[in-house]
Amino acid sequence: MFALITSECAGCKKIISYNPNHVPSITVDGERCPICRSCHEEWNQIHRIRKNLEPLPLHPEAYEPFEDEKFFKGENENEKG
Repeated sequence: MFALITSECAGCKKIISYNPNHVPSITVDGERCPICRSCHEEWNQIHRIRKNLEPLPLHPEAYEPFEDEKFFKGENENEKG
């Protein structure tokens, strides 16, 4: 099975769907929170490009569905028996 996680972008607050293993994120109140493509580009402009640093690349699977058997089994599997 394949899935995408859906939540709010920590930057612009739009709803986004993403692969939690590869989505870019920022720290908000000590917690890593996902950001959308546009916010990633803006973050790169502010924190990398304007400082003459190479931009951080966006992982090609950041917003693609992912397959993870552990994710789909869930905790209810442990309660059987």
